[in-house]
Order: sequence, then structure tokens, then C-alpha cells
Amino acid sequence: MKRRSESTEEAHEKKQRLNMAIDSEEHTPPHTETSPPVPVVLKDSGAPDNEDDLVDFVVLTHDELIESNVKYEWKESLVDASWKEQYVAIELLRQTIKFDPIYTRNYATLLKTTKELVVPCALSLRSTLARNALMCLAELVTCLALAAENLLPSIIPALLYRSVTDKKFMQALANQALDRTVEYCDPIAVLEQLLPFSSDKNANLVTKAGYYVEQCLLKSSSSNPTKPWEASQLNSWITDLANFLNCRDVKGKPAAKRCLVLLRKSFGDAVFQEIANEHLSGITLSDVLKLSVSTARSSTVRPHPGLKKVRPGLSLKERLLLAKQQQQTNH
Repeated sequence: MKRRSESTEEAHEKKQRLNMAIDSEEHTPPHTETSPPVPVVLKDSGAPDNEDDLVDFVVLTHDELIESNVKYEWKESLVDASWKEQYVAIELLRQTIKFDPIYTRNYATLLKTTKELVVPCALSLRSTLARNALMCLAELVTCLALAAENLLPSIIPALLYRSVTDKKFMQALANQALDRTVEYCDPIAVLEQLLPFSSDKNANLVTKAGYYVEQCLLKSSSSNPTKPWEASQLNSWITDLANFLNCRDVKGKPAAKRCLVLLRKSFGDAVFQEIANEHLSGITLSDVLKLSVSTARSSTVRPHPGLKKVRPGLSLKERLLLAKQQQQTNH
């Protein structure tokens, strides 16, 4: 009887535990799976809204531009306009400055247009719009020439960026615009805009900037061979020129070396060393003083490593034969 009572109590306890488990399941809220977040797809600002906007534009060269009856006028709405409206506005600007040279006297309008319209379009992801803007920049510096100095802080960074980070046809347009800038603008003004890029993280951009720094120095020295620069200018240039020697791209260092050689030759050893000692120190100073010395190329012709060295004079066989002949004549 005792065993039965114990088994009955155990069964009763099991039944109570089972009922409690069922009640807890009934009161538990159903489990809901959390769906993963829907990725937000950011639409390219230069992409068309629909297929109807896929219109082909032919970018006209300077010679292909024809005169328009309408003159370009700056409007604030062009900043947020569609890419097609911006394209038409830039093309109209190109036509205006080509056929109406007097319009280029509106420096304030051109400065605002360049900063807020042309330069942003030159950096656009849409290649058609960017090509049109790059051609416009080249034509602006050509027309304005020395008067384009106020545009250089906006133009040069965009042109340098485009010259090293895009496809070849875009690089060609950017290089052409940079060539025009060095040719028509004040070389010293262009130089001072290029020097800060000596410490840029993009090695290709540093190389490109160093190349055009050399072109600016060569142009300014050719225009005034006797005294092209002042000592105060070298004081402000020497640190950036030394930074070009730290370029990770091997192609960027030769131009910097030639610039230092040219400046040392122009200022003389005493002035150059004094300014270098004032602004530089350590390994940088040592490299600048060492690399700025022009070394004459050796006139000795070195044989190719794979060819047999040719010693001056008679060979060993010829000397032995000559000695034998002399012995025979003596006897």
C-alpha cells in the first residue's frame, strides 16, 4: 500500500508539472522572425530617371563650335539643374567666349560660373558632361590668359584629379587643359597652386604635379634668364620641393631633382644652401643638397655586361708573338 501511495503521488506531481508547462506555452507570445534590413540603393546623381532621358550628346571641339544668337547668362538655378541643362549652359558659355571676346571681361560672372558650374561638371560621373566642362576650362584659360589667376585655385585641383584618375580620353583632355594653363597663365601663379600637392597621398597625382612644377620653372626662367626668381620665393618653395623627393612613384622624383638643380644653379651655392639649412633638416636636407648638384655625365663607354671586355693596347697573344719576334731578331 505504501508503494502504491508513493507511485500515486509521483504521478500526480508529473501531471501538475505537465499542466504548468502547457499553460506557460499558451501564454508565451508566438515567435516572429526578424527579416533582414532592406538595403538602401543610392541612385547615381548623374544617372537618368528613365530610358527616355538617354539622349546622346556629341561634345563639340573648339573648331566645331558655331555662333549662337543667345549669349550665356549666369543663373543660380544652374547649380541644381539637370545634367542636360548644365551641358547646354556650358556649351553656350563656350560659344559666347569664342565669338564674343568682350564677354571675357565679366570676371565676376566667369569666376562664379567656373566655381559653381564648370568645375563641378568637370568632376561629374557622366563622361559627356565632364568632357564638355574640361574643354570649357581649357578655353577659359586660353581666353583669359594672365587674367585667369583668380580661377586657378578652382581649376588646377580639378584638372590634376582628372588627369590621373580617369580613362585615357579624359586624361588627355585634362592634360591638354593643364598644358594650356602653363602656357597662357602666369607660371609662378600656377606653380604656387601646384606645390601643395607635393605631400598628397596619391602618388600619381604628386608625379603629375611635379611634372608641371618643372614646366612652370622652365617657362619662368626662359622669360627672364638673368634673374627669374627672388630669394623670398625660394624660401616659400623649398619645403614643398623637398617633399616631391618623397614621392612613392619612381617617375615623380627626376622632375623634382631637375627643379632643385635649376634653382641651385640660378641662386648659387651659398644662397641655396643657406635657405635649405633654414627650412630643412636631417635626411631631407642631406638629400636636397646632394641631389641639387648637377653632375656631368661620364664620357666613358661601358661595355654591355654580356660582351667581352676589350682592354686597351695589344692582347696577351699579340704581346707574346711580338716578344718572340724580337728575340728572333736579336739572335
